[in-house]
Amino acid sequence: MDYGRQHPALTLPEATRNLKPDVPLMQDDPWYVDLAKARGDIGRSMLKDEFLDKGEEFLFAIFASHRGVGKSTELLRLQHELKAKYESLHLTANSEFEADGFDVEDFQFILCRAVEEHMREVVKKPISQSVLQPVEDWFSEITKSTSLGTEYVASVKAGFEAKAGIPFFGKLFTSLSALVRSKSEHKTSVKSVVRKLPGALTIATNNLLDAAGAILQAEGRQLLIVIDNMDRYKPAAMDAFLAGEPDTLKSLHANFLVTPPVALIYRPITERLDDIYRTFILPSPKLRGRNDPYSTVGSPGLEPLLDVLRKRMDLNRLIPDPAAQQRLVLASGGHSSGTHRPHSPGDARRQGEKYYRFRSCQIRRPQKAIQSPRPDRYERLLAGHRKTRGLKTPD
Repeated sequence: MDYGRQHPALTLPEATRNLKPDVPLMQDDPWYVDLAKARGDIGRSMLKDEFLDKGEEFLFAIFASHRGVGKSTELLRLQHELKAKYESLHLTANSEFEADGFDVEDFQFILCRAVEEHMREVVKKPISQSVLQPVEDWFSEITKSTSLGTEYVASVKAGFEAKAGIPFFGKLFTSLSALVRSKSEHKTSVKSVVRKLPGALTIATNNLLDAAGAILQAEGRQLLIVIDNMDRYKPAAMDAFLAGEPDTLKSLHANFLVTPPVALIYRPITERLDDIYRTFILPSPKLRGRNDPYSTVGSPGLEPLLDVLRKRMDLNRLIPDPAAQQRLVLASGGHSSGTHRPHSPGDARRQGEKYYRFRSCQIRRPQKAIQSPRPDRYERLLAGHRKTRGLKTPD
């Protein structure tokens, strides 16, 4: 596939355009660099084996990492490697749900729309109307007593254009998806009625998942639903979603791979998620050994991260000094996506003291662009860290 890029960038503006850490690489992208050895961990390969070796039972798993280490890219490659056994439906959480978070009801509404749409438009094997009709009827029935009422369903029908192959179900749940992303009173009203009928929405969702599963089973495959970018939400919101009703989530008739903030794994809020779900971690590339001094940089992470840069720019032309190349990699803190700075010292502790390494060693003095809004507090923290590590205060 031609990605329409300059290979490699010959100027700094071109290099800047090529360095887009928030854009994942597709499975056949020539810019991809395998960082498995640099990460020094087999979590990703273990996750793949888990899906390949499991039987007919469904799996709800967590794949977590610090933001910017290549999780979305690895997810896309994993989906490609599993395509013989799984039909993957990739959803981006921050595009599908409200910005403040989402709950189990929101999740199931989005699932209904996404699964029906995927089977119709991607797999090209639409779910039978005999399965869709009861779900339509059920939703119409439960909304009669809400502020949404029959007027909403009627308005959807009135605006529905009978296009070939697109059922009313698709139009209805597309409208519901927009409702999920909003803060309207209709959304609150509908969800309050749904909660008075425990299990009813899950049954409707599972009927849809069962129909999709039956279609795929004829090909010897299962449905895998990947929810990416959940780590863009606050940990408390994702803890409420995953730890709040785990039995409901694990009762859904499909395989799921979700991506909550890694802080929930290392610093649980209510429940330990790795006690509830199979959990796999994608580490950052390592720039030094556990017992190496901070001034040390080398294998296994240095050369692979330099390769990441070489794929995107003429590195020796734009940054001819090898020491400057190393400093650029060091400034990434081990992340292949660029400079990483935790939001607080508390975050830093959860992220393996990367904050303190970055401050005390890689950049000896605070720079204006990243200076703490409370420099006096920053200096005290840094002084205390240098004292415990036996580091000299720079002149």
